Amino acid sequence: MDDTGVAPAGWYPDTEQEGLRWWDGSQWTEHRTPLPAAPAAQPPGGHIAPPLPAKKPLSFFAKFMIATPFIVIAIIAFQAWNGQRANDPDRNNNEFAAILACEDAVKQNLKAPATADFESSARGRSPWIVTGYVDADNAFGALVRSQYTCEVKISGGTAHTTITSLIG
Repeated sequence: MDDTGVAPAGWYPDTEQEGLRWWDGSQWTEHRTPLPAAPAAQPPGGHIAPPLPAKKPLSFFAKFMIATPFIVIAIIAFQAWNGQRANDPDRNNNEFAAILACEDAVKQNLKAPATADFESSARGRSPWIVTGYVDADNAFGALVRSQYTCEVKISGGTAHTTITSLIG
């Protein structure tokens, strides 16, 4: 209110309906407006934290830099393990080497070694006992199954094979 006791011009609560009505300083006009929307509630202190930025996916380079130490450690561990095996004089004294040595010896006794289809297993360790069967063509071209047993001794990377049984 001013010195005359009259309210200055402005928007005031409307007594006839919900909303605001314009007072021109001397009388009410027909201009009306709805009440403004209530402001959003604010947390204590009046500050609203800004939203967190969206996470960007890692670039290829970042992924590579994260993975590199693990790859290097794996390579070093493999090299250490492989280096120990390379210094082992008995590294070729294994089931696979014994089976190959026996199958090679049996092939020398076949009429058609190129047709040989082996099924072998080995047990023991120097000497290895290798047993199995081979399907191969005979001199007439007929498929024949033969059973075999070999004794294989591997020393210094060389296999010494004795066929103890070849039936068929």
